[in-house]
Amino acid sequence: TMSSILSSRFLCRLHTSSALNSESHLALYNLIIAKNLYYPTHDEKQKLASDFGIEQSDLNALLVQWRKTRRNSPQRGTSSSVAPGKSVHILRQWIHENQDSVSTSELKAPSSDAFRQLLCLTGLSVSQLRKCLAYVFHTQQKVSLDARKAVTHALQKTHEQGLTSLSEEILTQLMRETGLSRLQIRGIIRSYKQSMHPVTRKKFHTLKKEWALYCESRSFEEQQRDFSSFVKQMKTLLHLSTKQIKRITQRIRRASEEYVLRKSVREFIQEKVVHGETHLSEPNLQLFCENTLIKEDFIWRIIRRESFFPLTSEKKNIIVRTARQHDNILSRPQMRILSRRLCLSTKQIRYVLSTLPDRQLCSPSNGAVIREWFAQHQRTPSRKEFSNLVAESHLSPRRVSDALYRLRNPPREITADSLNSIQAHVKNHGTCDLPRSIRSKHIDHLVAETKLTRKQVSHFMAKYEDPPGKITPEKQQFVVDHYSGTNESLIKCKVHTQLSRKQIVELVRRAKRRFTQQAKGE
Repeated sequence: TMSSILSSRFLCRLHTSSALNSESHLALYNLIIAKNLYYPTHDEKQKLASDFGIEQSDLNALLVQWRKTRRNSPQRGTSSSVAPGKSVHILRQWIHENQDSVSTSELKAPSSDAFRQLLCLTGLSVSQLRKCLAYVFHTQQKVSLDARKAVTHALQKTHEQGLTSLSEEILTQLMRETGLSRLQIRGIIRSYKQSMHPVTRKKFHTLKKEWALYCESRSFEEQQRDFSSFVKQMKTLLHLSTKQIKRITQRIRRASEEYVLRKSVREFIQEKVVHGETHLSEPNLQLFCENTLIKEDFIWRIIRRESFFPLTSEKKNIIVRTARQHDNILSRPQMRILSRRLCLSTKQIRYVLSTLPDRQLCSPSNGAVIREWFAQHQRTPSRKEFSNLVAESHLSPRRVSDALYRLRNPPREITADSLNSIQAHVKNHGTCDLPRSIRSKHIDHLVAETKLTRKQVSHFMAKYEDPPGKITPEKQQFVVDHYSGTNESLIKCKVHTQLSRKQIVELVRRAKRRFTQQAKGE
Protein backbone atom coordinates (compact mmCIF):
# COMPACT_ATOMS: atom_id res chain seq x y z
CA THR A 1 0.00 0.00 0.00
CA MET A 2 0.96 3.64 -0.37
CA SER A 3 1.12 4.13 3.38
CA SER A 4 3.79 1.43 3.68
CA ILE A 5 6.24 3.40 1.57
CA LEU A 6 5.78 6.76 3.29
CA SER A 7 9.04 8.40 4.15
CA SER A 8 9.86 8.27 7.85
CA ARG A 9 11.79 11.48 7.39
CA PHE A 10 8.61 13.32 6.44
CA LEU A 11 6.65 11.84 9.33
CA CYS A 12 9.44 12.81 11.74
CA ARG A 13 9.35 16.33 10.30
CA LEU A 14 5.64 16.66 11.05
CA HIS A 15 6.23 15.33 14.57
CA THR A 16 9.10 17.75 15.14
CA SER A 17 7.01 20.74 14.13
CA SER A 18 4.75 20.04 17.10
CA ALA A 19 7.69 19.91 19.56
CA LEU A 20 7.37 23.69 20.00
CA ASN A 21 4.25 25.70 20.58
CA SER A 22 3.26 28.15 17.87
CA GLU A 23 4.78 31.23 19.58
CA SER A 24 8.16 29.60 20.24
CA HIS A 25 8.12 28.09 16.78
CA LEU A 26 7.56 31.51 15.19
CA ALA A 27 10.15 33.20 17.45
CA LEU A 28 12.82 30.63 16.54
CA TYR A 29 11.99 30.94 12.85
CA ASN A 30 12.22 34.76 12.95
CA LEU A 31 15.56 34.55 14.78
CA ILE A 32 16.95 32.18 12.15
CA ILE A 33 15.87 34.58 9.37
CA ALA A 34 17.07 37.75 11.13
CA LYS A 35 20.56 36.43 11.94
CA ASN A 36 20.81 34.19 8.83
CA LEU A 37 21.51 31.11 10.97
CA TYR A 38 20.39 28.49 8.47
CA TYR A 39 23.81 26.82 8.90
CA PRO A 40 24.82 27.53 12.54
CA THR A 41 27.98 26.27 14.18
CA HIS A 42 27.97 23.64 16.91
CA ASP A 43 28.12 26.28 19.67
CA GLU A 44 25.31 28.29 18.08
CA LYS A 45 23.15 25.14 17.87
CA GLN A 46 23.71 24.39 21.55
CA LYS A 47 22.77 27.96 22.49
CA LEU A 48 19.57 27.88 20.38
CA ALA A 49 18.56 24.49 21.81
CA SER A 50 19.04 25.69 25.38
CA ASP A 51 17.29 29.04 24.81
CA PHE A 52 14.17 27.45 23.32
CA GLY A 53 14.21 24.25 25.42
CA ILE A 54 14.32 21.67 22.63
CA GLU A 55 16.57 18.76 21.74
CA GLN A 56 19.36 19.37 19.26
CA SER A 57 17.97 16.61 16.99
CA ASP A 58 14.62 18.46 16.84
CA LEU A 59 16.45 21.68 16.03
CA ASN A 60 18.35 19.94 13.21
CA ALA A 61 15.09 18.63 11.73
CA LEU A 62 13.57 22.13 11.81
CA LEU A 63 16.68 23.63 10.18
CA VAL A 64 16.57 21.05 7.38
CA GLN A 65 12.92 21.88 6.70
CA TRP A 66 13.49 25.65 6.75
CA ARG A 67 16.51 25.35 4.45
CA LYS A 68 14.42 23.42 1.96
CA THR A 69 11.59 25.98 2.20
CA ARG A 70 14.09 28.80 1.71
CA ARG A 71 15.62 27.14 -1.37
CA ASN A 72 12.20 26.48 -2.95
CA SER A 73 10.68 29.89 -2.25
CA PRO A 74 11.11 32.63 -4.91
CA GLN A 75 12.17 35.23 -2.29
CA ARG A 76 14.53 32.87 -0.42
CA GLY A 77 13.60 34.47 2.91
CA THR A 78 16.49 36.99 3.16
CA SER A 79 17.62 40.06 1.33
CA SER A 80 21.04 38.60 0.61
CA SER A 81 19.76 35.41 -0.99
CA VAL A 82 19.30 34.94 -4.72
CA ALA A 83 17.57 32.76 -7.28
CA PRO A 84 18.98 29.23 -7.85
CA GLY A 85 20.01 30.02 -11.43
CA LYS A 86 22.49 32.65 -10.21
CA SER A 87 24.38 30.36 -7.82
CA VAL A 88 27.14 29.61 -10.35
CA HIS A 89 27.48 33.32 -11.14
CA ILE A 90 27.87 34.11 -7.40
CA LEU A 91 30.54 31.42 -7.00
CA ARG A 92 32.51 32.68 -9.98
CA GLN A 93 32.27 36.23 -8.67
CA TRP A 94 33.47 35.07 -5.23
CA ILE A 95 36.40 33.21 -6.83
CA HIS A 96 37.31 36.28 -8.91
CA GLU A 97 37.31 38.51 -5.79
CA ASN A 98 39.44 36.13 -3.71
CA GLN A 99 41.79 34.59 -6.27
CA ASP A 100 44.56 37.14 -5.53
CA SER A 101 44.52 36.68 -1.75
CA VAL A 102 43.74 32.94 -1.56
CA SER A 103 45.46 29.99 -3.21
CA THR A 104 43.67 27.82 -5.78
CA SER A 105 43.52 24.83 -3.43
CA GLU A 106 41.75 26.95 -0.79
CA LEU A 107 39.31 28.20 -3.40
CA LYS A 108 38.48 24.63 -4.41
CA ALA A 109 38.09 23.60 -0.74
CA PRO A 110 37.03 26.73 1.20
CA SER A 111 37.44 27.02 4.94
CA SER A 112 34.49 26.39 7.23
CA ASP A 113 33.73 30.12 7.62
CA ALA A 114 33.98 30.77 3.88
CA PHE A 115 31.89 27.67 3.13
CA ARG A 116 29.16 28.81 5.58
CA GLN A 117 29.23 32.27 3.97
CA LEU A 118 28.73 30.72 0.50
CA LEU A 119 25.86 28.59 1.83
CA CYS A 120 24.07 31.72 3.04
CA LEU A 121 24.78 33.66 -0.16
CA THR A 122 23.62 30.98 -2.61
CA GLY A 123 20.91 29.28 -0.52
CA LEU A 124 22.16 25.84 -1.63
CA SER A 125 22.53 22.75 0.51
CA VAL A 126 25.97 21.43 1.46
CA SER A 127 26.00 18.72 -1.23
CA GLN A 128 24.66 21.15 -3.85
CA LEU A 129 27.37 23.71 -3.06
CA ARG A 130 30.11 21.08 -3.29
CA LYS A 131 28.83 19.95 -6.67
CA CYS A 132 28.55 23.55 -7.80
CA LEU A 133 32.16 24.27 -6.80
CA ALA A 134 33.34 21.20 -8.71
CA TYR A 135 31.29 22.31 -11.69
CA VAL A 136 32.79 25.83 -11.67
CA PHE A 137 36.38 24.58 -11.50
CA HIS A 138 36.03 21.69 -13.96
CA THR A 139 33.69 23.01 -16.70
CA GLN A 140 35.74 25.66 -18.45
CA GLN A 141 35.10 24.18 -21.92
CA LYS A 142 31.58 23.69 -23.29
CA VAL A 143 30.70 20.10 -24.28
CA SER A 144 30.18 20.16 -28.06
CA LEU A 145 28.54 17.51 -30.21
CA ASP A 146 31.89 16.55 -31.80
CA ALA A 147 33.49 16.10 -28.37
CA ARG A 148 30.59 13.92 -27.23
CA LYS A 149 30.88 11.81 -30.40
CA ALA A 150 34.64 11.39 -29.85
CA VAL A 151 34.14 10.12 -26.29
CA THR A 152 31.30 7.83 -27.37
CA HIS A 153 33.40 6.40 -30.23
CA ALA A 154 36.27 5.70 -27.83
CA LEU A 155 33.86 3.94 -25.45
CA GLN A 156 32.47 1.76 -28.25
CA LYS A 157 35.96 0.73 -29.34
CA THR A 158 36.85 -0.12 -25.74
CA HIS A 159 33.73 -2.31 -25.38
CA GLU A 160 34.54 -4.10 -28.64
CA GLN A 161 37.93 -5.04 -27.17
CA GLY A 162 36.20 -6.58 -24.15
CA LEU A 163 37.09 -3.82 -21.67
CA THR A 164 34.60 -2.10 -19.37
CA SER A 165 36.24 1.31 -18.87
CA LEU A 166 38.65 3.69 -20.57
CA SER A 167 42.33 3.42 -19.75
CA GLU A 168 44.23 6.36 -18.29
CA GLU A 169 46.12 6.80 -21.57
CA ILE A 170 42.93 7.05 -23.66
CA LEU A 171 41.37 9.36 -21.08
CA THR A 172 44.36 11.73 -21.21
CA GLN A 173 44.29 11.67 -25.01
CA LEU A 174 40.57 12.55 -25.04
CA MET A 175 41.17 15.43 -22.64
CA ARG A 176 43.90 16.77 -24.93
CA GLU A 177 41.88 16.35 -28.16
CA THR A 178 38.50 17.64 -26.95
CA GLY A 179 39.66 20.21 -24.40
CA LEU A 180 37.24 18.81 -21.82
CA SER A 181 38.01 18.16 -18.17
CA ARG A 182 38.10 14.74 -16.57
CA LEU A 183 34.80 15.51 -14.82
CA GLN A 184 33.06 16.35 -18.09
CA ILE A 185 34.32 13.18 -19.81
CA ARG A 186 33.13 11.08 -16.89
CA GLY A 187 29.70 12.72 -17.19
CA ILE A 188 29.53 11.73 -20.89
CA ILE A 189 30.57 8.18 -19.99
CA ARG A 190 27.91 7.98 -17.28
CA SER A 191 25.15 9.22 -19.62
CA TYR A 192 26.27 6.74 -22.30
CA LYS A 193 26.15 3.80 -19.88
CA GLN A 194 22.70 4.86 -18.69
CA SER A 195 21.45 5.01 -22.29
CA MET A 196 22.58 1.39 -22.71
CA HIS A 197 20.24 0.36 -19.84
CA PRO A 198 17.20 2.68 -19.94
CA VAL A 199 14.57 2.78 -17.20
CA THR A 200 11.50 1.09 -18.69
CA ARG A 201 8.00 1.13 -17.24
CA LYS A 202 8.36 -2.49 -16.12
CA LYS A 203 11.64 -1.77 -14.31
CA PHE A 204 10.14 1.28 -12.62
CA HIS A 205 7.13 -0.64 -11.26
CA THR A 206 9.36 -3.53 -10.16
CA LEU A 207 11.63 -1.14 -8.26
CA LYS A 208 8.57 0.56 -6.75
CA LYS A 209 7.28 -2.77 -5.39
CA GLU A 210 10.70 -3.74 -4.05
CA TRP A 211 11.09 -0.34 -2.39
CA ALA A 212 7.68 -0.74 -0.72
CA LEU A 213 8.71 -4.12 0.69
CA TYR A 214 12.06 -2.68 1.79
CA CYS A 215 10.47 0.23 3.70
CA GLU A 216 7.61 -1.79 5.18
CA SER A 217 9.57 -3.50 7.97
CA ARG A 218 12.37 -0.93 8.53
CA SER A 219 12.63 2.34 10.39
CA PHE A 220 14.16 5.41 8.78
CA GLU A 221 17.57 4.77 10.40
CA GLU A 222 17.57 1.15 9.20
CA GLN A 223 16.61 2.26 5.69
CA GLN A 224 19.60 4.63 5.58
CA ARG A 225 21.96 1.99 6.97
CA ASP A 226 20.93 -0.84 4.59
CA PHE A 227 20.36 1.33 1.51
CA SER A 228 23.67 0.38 -0.14
CA SER A 229 22.80 -3.33 0.01
CA PHE A 230 19.37 -2.55 -1.49
CA VAL A 231 21.04 -0.64 -4.35
CA LYS A 232 23.39 -3.56 -5.07
CA GLN A 233 20.47 -5.97 -5.11
CA MET A 234 18.50 -3.78 -7.53
CA LYS A 235 21.54 -3.27 -9.78
CA THR A 236 21.80 -7.05 -10.18
CA LEU A 237 18.05 -7.51 -10.65
CA LEU A 238 17.25 -4.59 -13.01
CA HIS A 239 20.65 -3.85 -14.64
CA LEU A 240 20.49 -0.17 -13.72
CA SER A 241 23.19 2.18 -12.45
CA THR A 242 23.46 3.40 -8.86
CA LYS A 243 22.47 6.92 -9.87
CA GLN A 244 19.36 5.67 -11.71
CA ILE A 245 18.22 3.64 -8.68
CA LYS A 246 18.82 6.52 -6.26
CA ARG A 247 16.95 8.91 -8.54
CA ILE A 248 13.94 6.58 -8.82
CA THR A 249 13.77 5.90 -5.07
CA GLN A 250 13.99 9.63 -4.39
CA ARG A 251 11.14 10.18 -6.86
CA ILE A 252 9.02 7.49 -5.16
CA ARG A 253 9.73 8.96 -1.71
CA ARG A 254 8.81 12.45 -2.91
CA ALA A 255 5.59 11.13 -4.47
CA SER A 256 4.62 9.43 -1.20
CA GLU A 257 5.25 12.65 0.73
CA GLU A 258 3.17 14.65 -1.74
CA TYR A 259 0.40 12.04 -1.43
CA VAL A 260 0.20 12.71 2.32
CA LEU A 261 0.21 16.47 1.70
CA ARG A 262 -2.54 16.27 -0.94
CA LYS A 263 -4.67 14.07 1.32
CA SER A 264 -4.44 16.48 4.25
CA VAL A 265 -5.17 19.47 1.98
CA ARG A 266 -8.24 17.73 0.49
CA GLU A 267 -9.59 16.91 3.95
CA PHE A 268 -9.06 20.53 5.05
CA ILE A 269 -10.86 21.96 1.99
CA GLN A 270 -13.70 19.42 2.06
CA GLU A 271 -14.34 20.25 5.70
CA LYS A 272 -14.82 23.90 4.73
CA VAL A 273 -17.12 22.95 1.84
CA VAL A 274 -19.27 20.76 4.12
CA HIS A 275 -19.80 23.73 6.44
CA GLY A 276 -21.19 25.73 3.51
CA GLU A 277 -18.19 27.99 2.84
CA THR A 278 -17.75 29.17 -0.76
CA HIS A 279 -14.30 30.71 -0.24
CA LEU A 280 -11.13 29.84 1.62
CA SER A 281 -10.46 32.59 4.14
CA GLU A 282 -6.92 33.89 4.52
CA PRO A 283 -6.67 33.40 8.35
CA ASN A 284 -7.77 29.75 8.13
CA LEU A 285 -5.32 29.14 5.30
CA GLN A 286 -2.38 30.70 7.16
CA LEU A 287 -3.20 28.77 10.34
CA PHE A 288 -3.35 25.50 8.40
CA CYS A 289 0.00 26.26 6.71
CA GLU A 290 1.66 27.04 10.06
CA ASN A 291 0.40 23.82 11.66
CA THR A 292 1.33 21.51 8.77
CA LEU A 293 4.31 23.38 7.20
CA ILE A 294 2.57 23.13 3.82
CA LYS A 295 3.14 25.97 1.36
CA GLU A 296 0.24 28.10 0.18
CA ASP A 297 1.26 27.63 -3.47
CA PHE A 298 0.82 23.87 -3.07
CA ILE A 299 -2.72 24.35 -1.74
CA TRP A 300 -3.70 26.75 -4.53
CA ARG A 301 -2.28 24.34 -7.11
CA ILE A 302 -4.60 21.60 -5.81
CA ILE A 303 -7.57 24.00 -5.90
CA ARG A 304 -6.74 24.89 -9.52
CA ARG A 305 -6.70 21.22 -10.50
CA GLU A 306 -9.74 19.92 -8.58
CA SER A 307 -13.22 21.41 -8.26
CA PHE A 308 -14.01 21.77 -4.56
CA PHE A 309 -16.04 24.95 -4.12
CA PRO A 310 -19.39 25.49 -5.91
CA LEU A 311 -19.68 27.71 -8.97
CA THR A 312 -22.22 30.30 -7.83
CA SER A 313 -23.94 32.91 -9.97
CA GLU A 314 -21.90 35.65 -8.28
CA LYS A 315 -18.64 33.93 -9.26
CA LYS A 316 -19.94 33.46 -12.83
CA ASN A 317 -20.66 37.18 -13.10
CA ILE A 318 -17.14 38.03 -11.92
CA ILE A 319 -15.62 35.67 -14.51
CA VAL A 320 -17.81 37.13 -17.27
CA ARG A 321 -16.92 40.72 -16.34
CA THR A 322 -13.22 39.87 -16.26
CA ALA A 323 -13.44 38.10 -19.61
CA ARG A 324 -15.26 41.07 -21.20
CA GLN A 325 -12.37 43.32 -20.21
CA HIS A 326 -9.94 41.06 -22.12
CA ASP A 327 -12.00 40.32 -25.27
CA ASN A 328 -13.24 37.00 -23.79
CA ILE A 329 -9.68 35.60 -23.85
CA LEU A 330 -7.89 34.94 -20.56
CA SER A 331 -4.22 33.99 -20.33
CA ARG A 332 -2.86 31.42 -17.88
CA PRO A 333 -1.69 34.00 -15.32
CA GLN A 334 -5.08 35.71 -15.48
CA MET A 335 -6.87 32.38 -14.94
CA ARG A 336 -4.61 31.62 -11.96
CA ILE A 337 -5.46 34.99 -10.41
CA LEU A 338 -9.17 34.31 -10.92
CA SER A 339 -8.81 30.80 -9.50
CA ARG A 340 -7.16 32.14 -6.35
CA ARG A 341 -9.65 34.98 -5.99
CA LEU A 342 -12.78 32.83 -6.45
CA CYS A 343 -11.47 29.46 -5.13
CA LEU A 344 -12.43 27.74 -8.37
CA SER A 345 -10.62 25.23 -10.52
CA THR A 346 -9.33 26.05 -14.00
CA LYS A 347 -11.90 23.65 -15.42
CA GLN A 348 -14.78 25.58 -13.82
CA ILE A 349 -13.46 28.90 -15.20
CA ARG A 350 -13.05 27.43 -18.69
CA TYR A 351 -16.60 26.12 -18.55
CA VAL A 352 -17.94 29.62 -17.90
CA LEU A 353 -15.77 31.03 -20.71
CA SER A 354 -17.04 28.38 -23.13
CA THR A 355 -20.64 29.52 -22.52
CA LEU A 356 -19.96 33.11 -23.57
CA PRO A 357 -21.84 33.78 -26.84
CA ASP A 358 -19.08 35.86 -28.44
CA ARG A 359 -16.64 32.95 -28.22
CA GLN A 360 -18.91 30.69 -30.25
CA LEU A 361 -19.04 32.94 -33.30
CA CYS A 362 -16.69 31.80 -36.09
CA SER A 363 -16.89 34.36 -38.89
CA PRO A 364 -14.98 33.97 -42.20
CA SER A 365 -12.42 36.51 -40.99
CA ASN A 366 -11.74 34.45 -37.83
CA GLY A 367 -11.27 31.29 -39.86
CA ALA A 368 -9.09 33.12 -42.40
CA VAL A 369 -6.45 33.82 -39.73
CA ILE A 370 -6.18 30.11 -38.92
CA ARG A 371 -6.26 29.02 -42.58
CA GLU A 372 -3.53 31.47 -43.56
CA TRP A 373 -1.29 30.32 -40.72
CA PHE A 374 -1.77 26.64 -41.56
CA ALA A 375 -1.21 27.23 -45.30
CA GLN A 376 2.11 28.90 -44.46
CA HIS A 377 3.44 26.39 -41.88
CA GLN A 378 1.64 23.04 -42.58
CA ARG A 379 2.24 21.73 -39.04
CA THR A 380 0.90 21.72 -35.50
CA PRO A 381 1.51 25.09 -33.78
CA SER A 382 3.66 25.43 -30.69
CA ARG A 383 2.16 26.60 -27.39
CA LYS A 384 3.14 30.22 -28.04
CA GLU A 385 1.87 30.12 -31.64
CA PHE A 386 -1.40 28.56 -30.47
CA SER A 387 -1.90 31.37 -27.91
CA ASN A 388 -1.28 33.95 -30.65
CA LEU A 389 -3.86 32.23 -32.90
CA VAL A 390 -6.43 32.29 -30.08
CA ALA A 391 -5.81 36.01 -29.50
CA GLU A 392 -5.87 36.96 -33.21
CA SER A 393 -8.94 34.89 -34.13
CA HIS A 394 -10.96 35.87 -30.98
CA LEU A 395 -12.09 32.24 -30.64
CA SER A 396 -11.92 29.83 -27.74
CA PRO A 397 -8.94 27.41 -27.63
CA ARG A 398 -11.33 24.52 -28.29
CA ARG A 399 -12.64 26.20 -31.49
CA VAL A 400 -9.10 26.92 -32.72
CA SER A 401 -8.03 23.34 -31.98
CA ASP A 402 -11.04 21.97 -33.91
CA ALA A 403 -10.32 24.26 -36.87
CA LEU A 404 -6.68 23.12 -37.00
CA TYR A 405 -7.76 19.47 -36.81
CA ARG A 406 -10.12 19.95 -39.76
CA LEU A 407 -7.34 21.58 -41.75
CA ARG A 408 -4.92 18.74 -40.97
CA ASN A 409 -7.57 16.06 -41.56
CA PRO A 410 -10.15 17.42 -44.01
CA PRO A 411 -13.43 15.44 -44.04
CA ARG A 412 -13.66 12.80 -46.78
CA GLU A 413 -16.66 12.00 -48.92
CA ILE A 414 -19.10 9.69 -47.13
CA THR A 415 -20.54 6.98 -49.36
CA ALA A 416 -23.19 4.34 -48.75
CA ASP A 417 -20.57 1.58 -49.00
CA SER A 418 -18.43 3.13 -46.25
CA LEU A 419 -21.45 3.46 -43.94
CA ASN A 420 -22.46 -0.14 -44.62
CA SER A 421 -18.91 -1.30 -43.87
CA ILE A 422 -18.88 0.51 -40.53
CA GLN A 423 -22.34 -0.78 -39.59
CA ALA A 424 -21.46 -4.38 -40.49
CA HIS A 425 -18.16 -4.19 -38.59
CA VAL A 426 -19.89 -2.87 -35.45
CA LYS A 427 -22.56 -5.57 -35.66
CA ASN A 428 -20.09 -8.43 -36.22
CA HIS A 429 -17.44 -7.46 -33.64
CA GLY A 430 -19.53 -5.78 -30.89
CA THR A 431 -17.13 -2.87 -30.42
CA CYS A 432 -19.32 -1.04 -27.90
CA ASP A 433 -17.99 -2.74 -24.75
CA LEU A 434 -14.40 -3.28 -25.88
CA PRO A 435 -11.46 -1.59 -24.06
CA ARG A 436 -10.21 1.66 -25.55
CA SER A 437 -6.92 0.18 -26.81
CA ILE A 438 -8.67 -2.67 -28.69
CA ARG A 439 -11.40 -0.35 -29.97
CA SER A 440 -8.71 1.96 -31.36
CA LYS A 441 -7.38 -0.91 -33.48
CA HIS A 442 -10.87 -1.44 -34.93
CA ILE A 443 -11.01 2.27 -35.77
CA ASP A 444 -7.64 2.06 -37.54
CA HIS A 445 -8.88 -0.89 -39.55
CA LEU A 446 -12.04 0.95 -40.64
CA VAL A 447 -10.04 4.11 -41.49
CA ALA A 448 -7.87 2.07 -43.87
CA GLU A 449 -10.92 0.31 -45.34
CA THR A 450 -13.31 3.26 -45.80
CA LYS A 451 -10.71 6.03 -46.45
CA LEU A 452 -12.52 8.28 -43.94
CA THR A 453 -10.91 10.25 -41.11
CA ARG A 454 -10.72 8.87 -37.56
CA LYS A 455 -13.23 11.46 -36.38
CA GLN A 456 -15.76 10.41 -39.02
CA VAL A 457 -15.30 6.72 -38.29
CA SER A 458 -15.60 7.28 -34.51
CA HIS A 459 -18.79 9.33 -35.01
CA PHE A 460 -20.56 6.68 -37.09
CA MET A 461 -19.33 3.83 -34.87
CA ALA A 462 -20.86 5.55 -31.83
CA LYS A 463 -24.06 6.12 -33.79
CA TYR A 464 -24.39 2.45 -34.78
CA GLU A 465 -23.19 1.07 -31.42
CA ASP A 466 -25.66 3.07 -29.35
CA PRO A 467 -28.52 4.28 -31.61
CA PRO A 468 -30.74 7.02 -30.11
CA GLY A 469 -34.44 6.35 -29.42
CA LYS A 470 -37.56 8.44 -29.11
CA ILE A 471 -37.92 10.23 -25.76
CA THR A 472 -41.39 10.14 -24.17
CA PRO A 473 -42.58 11.42 -20.75
CA GLU A 474 -42.97 7.83 -19.54
CA LYS A 475 -39.38 6.93 -20.50
CA GLN A 476 -38.11 10.14 -18.92
CA GLN A 477 -39.85 9.37 -15.63
CA PHE A 478 -38.53 5.78 -15.65
CA VAL A 479 -34.96 7.03 -16.09
CA VAL A 480 -35.28 9.55 -13.24
CA ASP A 481 -36.75 6.91 -10.90
CA HIS A 482 -34.36 4.01 -11.65
CA TYR A 483 -31.00 5.52 -12.63
CA SER A 484 -28.62 5.53 -9.64
CA GLY A 485 -25.29 6.28 -11.31
CA THR A 486 -24.13 2.64 -11.56
CA ASN A 487 -23.50 0.71 -14.75
CA GLU A 488 -26.20 -1.82 -13.83
CA SER A 489 -28.88 0.86 -13.51
CA LEU A 490 -27.74 2.40 -16.81
CA ILE A 491 -28.10 -0.94 -18.63
CA LYS A 492 -31.53 -1.48 -17.02
CA CYS A 493 -32.74 1.94 -18.20
CA LYS A 494 -31.30 1.35 -21.67
CA VAL A 495 -33.03 -2.02 -22.09
CA HIS A 496 -36.39 -0.76 -20.79
CA THR A 497 -36.54 2.59 -22.62
CA GLN A 498 -34.58 1.74 -25.82
CA LEU A 499 -32.70 5.02 -25.45
CA SER A 500 -28.98 5.57 -25.94
CA ARG A 501 -26.55 5.98 -23.06
CA LYS A 502 -25.99 9.59 -24.04
CA GLN A 503 -29.74 10.31 -23.92
CA ILE A 504 -30.11 8.69 -20.48
CA VAL A 505 -27.20 10.63 -18.97
CA GLU A 506 -28.53 13.88 -20.46
CA LEU A 507 -32.02 13.26 -19.03
CA VAL A 508 -30.59 12.67 -15.55
CA ARG A 509 -28.44 15.80 -15.80
CA ARG A 510 -31.44 17.93 -16.75
CA ALA A 511 -33.52 16.46 -13.92
CA LYS A 512 -30.76 17.29 -11.39
CA ARG A 513 -30.55 20.83 -12.72
CA ARG A 514 -34.33 21.31 -12.35
CA PHE A 515 -34.24 19.91 -8.82
CA THR A 516 -31.39 22.29 -7.84
CA GLN A 517 -33.22 25.29 -9.28
CA GLN A 518 -36.43 24.36 -7.43
CA ALA A 519 -34.50 23.97 -4.17
CA LYS A 520 -33.01 27.45 -4.60
CA GLY A 521 -36.40 28.90 -5.54
CA GLU A 522 -35.24 30.04 -8.99
